[in-house]
Amino acid sequence: MKQSTPGGGRVRVWTFSLGVSVPDMRRLDSILSENELITAARRASGRPRAEYLATRVAVRSLLAQHLGERPGNLRFTTSPDGKPEVVDATTHFNVSHSNRLGLLAVSDDAEVGVDVEHVDAGLDVDALAPRVLGADEASGLARAGSLRTELFYRYWTCKESYLKGIGCGLRRAPAEVEIRFAGRRPGRPGSARVTGGDTWSVLELLPAARYVAAVATREPLSHIELADWTSNDERIFPDQRICDKLIKEGNHQ
Repeated sequence: MKQSTPGGGRVRVWTFSLGVSVPDMRRLDSILSENELITAARRASGRPRAEYLATRVAVRSLLAQHLGERPGNLRFTTSPDGKPEVVDATTHFNVSHSNRLGLLAVSDDAEVGVDVEHVDAGLDVDALAPRVLGADEASGLARAGSLRTELFYRYWTCKESYLKGIGCGLRRAPAEVEIRFAGRRPGRPGSARVTGGDTWSVLELLPAARYVAAVATREPLSHIELADWTSNDERIFPDQRICDKLIKEGNHQ
């Protein structure tokens, strides 16, 4: 099985759809584990079960492709800090999904976290902000005007990608993590830093209309590849060149 190689900061991020039909569960025996099939069977039929199956099929298929293995041969465990790991492999991965879109981030070089959120224009930002934002971030949100909801989601995805990356998730209050953006134009991705986050760096992504996302890595990013698994189209992200530019700029800060 494929092992890590030197040269940190290389990440591959795939999007995958949760809105596609999933084969009959009896046909998934060669891909999913018995525990995964049992978990699916216990979920409510319809969308919850289909989305769980679609996520597990995508994660196994993409990791197997990356590692040169069969999807059904992969075995998973949990690290001491609660992060999922592939048994007998040193590849790092993290998965997130929202509404009908999923993201999988994979790195052979650095610990990684990812988060994606579907932007709900009706979100009660005022109710959530005190639990999510620090004082400086709340001040910035108050000045954001019509961009308040988008800015809140940007803060949220950056924070959660970092918290997932270090393995504590929302067991640590998001307000304890301070995000500083390095500049971004509307409709374009940007980069961010975690204050007090050691060498962790964060890159914002725009995976689809009305979605925001972020990927965090313990090592400074040196290269990122963006692709969509459903269409197998390496150009599905319109911001690949922008991401490359942001990585270069970040490494010179």
